Amino acid sequence: MEKNTKDKEYFNKNYVIVGKKGWGGTAKTYLINERKTAKKYLAKIIDIKYKDYYIKEAEFLDILNKQKNPNVIKKIGHGIGYIDRLNHEKEELQYIILEFATHRELFDYIFYPNEGFGETLGKAIFAQILNGVKGIHDLDYCHKDLSLSNIFL
Repeated sequence: MEKNTKDKEYFNKNYVIVGKKGWGGTAKTYLINERKTAKKYLAKIIDIKYKDYYIKEAEFLDILNKQKNPNVIKKIGHGIGYIDRLNHEKEELQYIILEFATHRELFDYIFYPNEGFGETLGKAIFAQILNGVKGIHDLDYCHKDLSLSNIFL
């Protein structure tokens, strides 16, 4: 049973935080739902104490704005906002809202037993990875952190 709406944590009042997906040195990622449409997105939330890091994210945002490749995650929005906490406190944060990939990361399919996708599908996925990397290279950028946990299906 779903909690009462007033008991949820809201992200900029437009999104409901559904769950935590991952974390890194300066940011955490959350699965969020848009309130009006219930569509799922991923929010990369940068800890406000890393303000200077957000400036470095500007180049990342520039790449996301320029790229039109179907094999690269799309940026939905970004900015500085807040989370309304259950205890009525507001937490300031910096965020990037990204398209949500529904089938987990490539790491999960390779390292967990009894899963996988076989050679034919593996070739198709590899072709999509190469296409996405080429799209970034065509913009004169490189990924610098291409790993199994950064490839979402």
